[in-house]
Amino acid sequence: MLPLNKTGNWLLQWQALEPWERRLLADFAVLLPLIWLGLRLLSFKRVSRFAQTEIQTSSIPRLPCGYQAYDYAQRCAELTAIAARHGLYRANCLHQALVLCRVLRRKGLSAQLRVGVKPQVRTFEAHAWVELDNQVLGRSLNEYLPFSQLGRAGESEA
Repeated sequence: MLPLNKTGNWLLQWQALEPWERRLLADFAVLLPLIWLGLRLLSFKRVSRFAQTEIQTSSIPRLPCGYQAYDYAQRCAELTAIAARHGLYRANCLHQALVLCRVLRRKGLSAQLRVGVKPQVRTFEAHAWVELDNQVLGRSLNEYLPFSQLGRAGESEA
């Protein structure tokens, strides 16, 4: 395929998005590298605290017309994955989860960052994801089942 066709397809896909989806996709493209930088300059604890900050209910913007909370959150997860694949760098699951959690929290949704590891494997394997009302966002729940959750991400033990 010619690069022009690929660019043309991308442009058509971009134009097919709703205006709010385009803005959000652009936001994700900026936020993902900022989270990457934050993790390198600050600690995971500080960045995850930022991502999970409670927002004042008086300043919460409304969801796009026709969207319920879970559907909106699921669409945001899809857009985060797109930005992660096509952005300045290929963002990993942790970067995506931190950005998604922050964006959903800014909309007043009770998104929770989750981090888990695969127990009893030779090589260390970890994964990060976001849940809304105990429902996994993004991919299917089966993808996350092999990972033992490490508790609430970013919190210190008491």
